[in-house]
Order: sequence, then C-alpha cells, then structure tokens
Amino acid sequence: MKKSIEFDSNNHKIQGKFYHAEGEPPFPTVLLLSGFPGNEDDVLGLSQKMIQHGINMLTFNYRGIYKSEGIFSLQNTYEDIQAASTNKEKKGSGLNI
Repeated sequence: MKKSIEFDSNNHKIQGKFYHAEGEPPFPTVLLLSGFPGNEDDVLGLSQKMIQHGINMLTFNYRGIYKSEGIFSLQNTYEDIQAASTNKEKKGSGLNI
C-alpha cells in the first residue's frame, strides 16, 4: 500500500511516498534515494517488488524538487537524506505515515 508522506528537513517540508510491506510484521524499511532531479513515483517499480517481499520502502523528493519546499543544492540533499533517515528510525516522529 502506498501513502503520501511529508517530513521536515531544516524547516522545509519534504514530500515523499511510503510503501507498506505485505505480510506479517515486523518489516525492515529501506530508504530509496533517487537521482537528480528524482521521480514523483515508484522508481523502476522497485517499491512494488520490495513490499511483496516484506520490506517497507520510503522515497522522497529532495528540497526544491517537485512539491518539496526549499532550494535544491548538493548540501541540502545531504541534509534531506539525513532527515529522512532520522525520521524513518523514529517511526512517525515528524513523519506522517
């Protein structure tokens, strides 16, 4: 199941998707990082394949790309990845899944 999500990265709202795995939990969660400028949907169908095998997938658009707020830069990309990873680990703290 796919759900739109948003989380904060240095006071900017980052938009993404969370794909819930099928089967019996617990499920590991993989952070899928897109290239530049990224993609608003399931890159190469990877998320669908992962959830069928019991693995959650979190993907997002970097700051300033598509619907994510802010200005795109390489430094901001690093910060966005860190924010996504931190929010993934907190399982819901700031990540509206």
